[in-house]
Amino acid sequence: MCSTNGIERDRSQEWLLEHLSRLDLEARGESTLLQHNDPWTPPFMRTNEVEVELEVVPERLRREAP
Repeated sequence: MCSTNGIERDRSQEWLLEHLSRLDLEARGESTLLQHNDPWTPPFMRTNEVEVELEVVPERLRREAP
């Protein structure tokens, strides 16, 4: 989760991409910031997330790749 400022979003995106890489998963395209709260929710209680679309490559194809 991240706050809406750019620095926290970038940090959260880097964290997500690093962990996806460790799992041999690749992100497709740009990330999206998801903001789930209404405008009256205090900033410290907001839950925002970074979302990416994943490219799934079957294990068999991964082994055959050069």
